[in-house]
Amino acid sequence: MAISAALDEMREMDTIEGPVEGVLIIVRGDHADPWMIQVQAKYQDAIKTQLHSHLRDQTCLEVMVISCDAKQLRAMMTEIKAQGKAKYVKFVRK
Repeated sequence: MAISAALDEMREMDTIEGPVEGVLIIVRGDHADPWMIQVQAKYQDAIKTQLHSHLRDQTCLEVMVISCDAKQLRAMMTEIKAQGKAKYVKFVRK
């Protein structure tokens, strides 16, 4: 079931074109690791609002309101997932 859902999400991301808005939710570990700050700096023009919250066990929740071209969103999500440091990544489209 989880694999099917992941494949559906990948297919949906591949079909999105043009301007896109929504919320990007990320749960990541190791608060001290600066990789998310680097991603946020790289895509700062796409991130309209950002919330960072400390959870238990050095885990962090990142919630970002995104407004950009679908190509830029795909690039950002690919970069986040490629790091292998996010425990959860989900984009909820408007």
